[in-house]
Amino acid sequence: MSICVNMKEVFSYFNKLNALLKLNLLGCLSLQELPASIGQLNALQELDLLECSNLQKLPTSIGQLNALQNPFKHEFLFGLTYWIK
Repeated sequence: MSICVNMKEVFSYFNKLNALLKLNLLGCLSLQELPASIGQLNALQELDLLECSNLQKLPTSIGQLNALQNPFKHEFLFGLTYWIK
């Protein structure tokens, strides 16, 4: 899904994608919010939100993404705590 400049929201049925390993939202400039169901992506190893400049908030469930392999995971989550609703 990367570089979807006009996409404002992501589908909310993440609970059906429990084997998803990578979610690339790079360059989704119009993306404003992620659904709370993102926390149900138990297998997710990579989450790329780079250049999502209009992302206004993250759901608290993002903290449940324990399988993330990104070496900057903790800095990413703690750096965006003011966005968590």
